[in-house]
Amino acid sequence: MILQIRGTSGSGKTTLMRKLYAVANCKPIKVEKMQRGGEKVLLSKGEWAGLPFYVVGPYDMTPGATGGCDRISKIEQVVELVDWAAKRTQAKDGVHHTGIIAFEGLLLAHSWGQMGEFLHERYGHRYVNAFLDTTVDQCYKNVMARRKQSGNNKNDADRIAKIKKNVYDDYHRVELCYTRVIARGGYRVDIPYGPRSYAATAELIDAWALLYSGTP
Repeated sequence: MILQIRGTSGSGKTTLMRKLYAVANCKPIKVEKMQRGGEKVLLSKGEWAGLPFYVVGPYDMTPGATGGCDRISKIEQVVELVDWAAKRTQAKDGVHHTGIIAFEGLLLAHSWGQMGEFLHERYGHRYVNAFLDTTVDQCYKNVMARRKQSGNNKNDADRIAKIKKNVYDDYHRVELCYTRVIARGGYRVDIPYGPRSYAATAELIDAWALLYSGTP
């Protein structure tokens, strides 16, 4: 399974991914040296129901911090990382896919584009587009709460209006992508927002793991 979690800013993508990352006990396996020193995690690996579980992008567990594919500068690099992990979980028959690769990012959430075309063509219905069903009003509330949590209190009227416009515009783009996935023959599922978000995603992954854990 190649699981792309989609949703606009504030929909809960990063929160969900952090939970999956922790439960699968992921550890970095690919890092990139930074020009100013230090390293950026590109790919981590854990385990889910005995199957390999890969996560693309770094995840700082600090509340309000960005992570995932938004921290990777080029979409081509994201494609390469997903493809690299997918090839290592592909069974000998070339049809089954005995592992899970999960990723998310705001810049990828509202676009089918290069990523969608490549993964859909190469991996078919193993590529799962999971859309969080968070309402646009809730997304906006979450964005504002996240700004407050991070200490960003520059919330004059013009700034608030711009933030709200960006959230609503991006929400519309995600909705367009939601219909586009089906139009292109893609595999689309809905993930509920809130307390059921993790449980529903875990059930989806568990079903996949049960189906393919016995594949040679």
